[in-house]
Amino acid sequence: MCYMIGAMTTSNTGIVAAPFPAPSKTIVSEKLGVEVTGITFNDKYLVTISQNGRINHWSQVPLTHISEADIASINMTTNLDESTPDSSLLPHYNLTASTLFGGTKPDLELLGHTFANTLATTLLMRGGEQTRTLVVGLGLTDAKVEKENFDELLGLCMSVI
Repeated sequence: MCYMIGAMTTSNTGIVAAPFPAPSKTIVSEKLGVEVTGITFNDKYLVTISQNGRINHWSQVPLTHISEADIASINMTTNLDESTPDSSLLPHYNLTASTLFGGTKPDLELLGHTFANTLATTLLMRGGEQTRTLVVGLGLTDAKVEKENFDELLGLCMSVI
């Protein structure tokens, strides 16, 4: 649990610890060497993925511009046309990540946007209509992430928000 010091004062001690006003959760994966933290605010989901204490790219994905029909198309998992590959695990075409900070390394920016879009799609699949913005801070040491590690990172992120 996180604490904010100095939120309230009393006449005797001057400082009283108060719980942080937003729910948060942190998971450490020794296998991947990452620390994943999620904080849920009324208007945002904030997720940080840090390796060796660093965060080098921040992205945001607004979830507010997705229509009910788009949400329904995300939740459709059957592929009616067997001549085309199954695209149910791809990020939704209507979600667009934008860089907040960082983005000086194109490969990390591409990974950050892809991961943020995929996480946003997964959030929509899980919870339906959303009115929040997803903010993702990514701090991996290398932009080359294997598929199974990408999937495990996605699972860690979903478990903290």
